[in-house]
Amino acid sequence: MTNQPILIAGGGIAGLATALGLSKLGHNVTVLERSAFDQETGAGIQLGPNASHALRHIGAYDAVRAIASSPPEIHVRDGHSGAILQRMKLGSTFEDRYGAPYLVALRADLHAALRGVASQSPRIQIWNDCEVTSAVDWGDGVKVNDTIDGRCLIAADGVHSRQRYAMFPETRTSALRYTIFRNLDTAPPDVTEIALDCVNLWLCRKGHIVHYFAGKQNKLNLVAVADGNVIHPYKSFPFVCPALAHVLGVRKDYTTWPALAAPSLPAWHRNNICLIGDAAHGTVPFLAQGGAMALEDAAAMANCFASSNSIPAAFECFFQQRSSRTAKLDKQSRRMGRIYHARTPLSLARNLAIQSGAVGPLRTIDWIYAHKVVQ
Repeated sequence: MTNQPILIAGGGIAGLATALGLSKLGHNVTVLERSAFDQETGAGIQLGPNASHALRHIGAYDAVRAIASSPPEIHVRDGHSGAILQRMKLGSTFEDRYGAPYLVALRADLHAALRGVASQSPRIQIWNDCEVTSAVDWGDGVKVNDTIDGRCLIAADGVHSRQRYAMFPETRTSALRYTIFRNLDTAPPDVTEIALDCVNLWLCRKGHIVHYFAGKQNKLNLVAVADGNVIHPYKSFPFVCPALAHVLGVRKDYTTWPALAAPSLPAWHRNNICLIGDAAHGTVPFLAQGGAMALEDAAAMANCFASSNSIPAAFECFFQQRSSRTAKLDKQSRRMGRIYHARTPLSLARNLAIQSGAVGPLRTIDWIYAHKVVQ
């Protein structure tokens, strides 16, 4: 079956990026996507330098850079007093440190950019309206949906991965006790106390809020995360400072998302079938690394195919390269949720530690941003 294509279940960020990475090596790839790509959502996405490095490796950096923007700073703020606890300059200083820029974009624009690059490759086919419902491993290849033959199957089918359930029937996606609200809209009027062109992270009792202009369409992306099951973010954050209350209150329509995490797995592959992206290691977005991990995965998968003498060996190489990093990220993301949402008096100690630089969100990112999947 060496003349058969590599099959990828899912045409999201992980699936398309993986197709790009493998096609650069000369592999033929068929992406099987259940949708018609007509309802791309997700609002904004942050892409740290680690994601930019991965985009360069798979050959999509220029296309993504054209639709992305780079905010000047990150501000960490107390949501109740409004005080800036910590700020980090991005721009050229940041790029010099990590060798790549910090970008923000609309998720739909990122997805369209990856699709655009993929459509230009003669080695990539994308089949819409083609959901992978079954996969059989024949030893020297796979058969999908009883009719589609391939050398192997890479399952990039998200946190509710059908292939993960098939491989590990005892595992289930876990829902954590948070409610996530998202909104994408024009900037609220008459906001002068906040630098809206920066990434703003607000730490509140029982929740946190992030907002930034996503991409080049002048849309303010806002994500609010509240403890427990709540109805509207404005009611979930009482006693916040007036500026933040204004940003929250003027937004009428929020999309509610559950906080889901993939189970910890002993392996990500069996013979010629392998999980990737959220299907393998989805976690809460408190370090804004979901998309970046998918891009890193894609670069790592291509690197493992280039250095391995068989598909199972490449999949094992991929697991060994990626599992400890994604597990550490999951642990750190959950920890940041507890830090972000601390109540008095712990929040007071947290703020002092962040202001002093001894602890806090900006000290947690160096190991994330400095990482290069391929040196």
